[in-house]
Amino acid sequence: MDWYTSYWNHRIHQGWEGDIHPGWNAIDIYQVKGADDFTGFLEQVLDEGVPFISQHRAIFEQMDFIGRFENLRKELCWIFDQTGDKIPCDLITRLASQNVIPYAAGKEFKVPVSLYRQMLELEQWAFEFFDYEEVSDRFYLI
Repeated sequence: MDWYTSYWNHRIHQGWEGDIHPGWNAIDIYQVKGADDFTGFLEQVLDEGVPFISQHRAIFEQMDFIGRFENLRKELCWIFDQTGDKIPCDLITRLASQNVIPYAAGKEFKVPVSLYRQMLELEQWAFEFFDYEEVSDRFYLI
């Protein structure tokens, strides 16, 4: 669910037109209408009925390791170490963050419980596969 807040926030700041990641056509489904608030965005996702994360199941199931953005730098160091690449970890850890956009609505998102549950159902495969927590600190369920 945090991915959805990140995507919505990015589009609010950068606009709803154009590709974020060229060649990743699935993102087009979320560019159709735009949404001024996060709840409206989730409603559009549910209307489309296409889960962004879970629809890429076949790709994820082929991967040996999938990192999490919360620990990205640490996990990159581990990956390079496992593959035998001689990349110093401090090179990764001292890099400045990129593509950081402050959240327009603050860091907590109010979402109706029923809407949140529908999103959990839509992305059920991803929650199980990645062992995601159902609720993060970013959401205040009303």
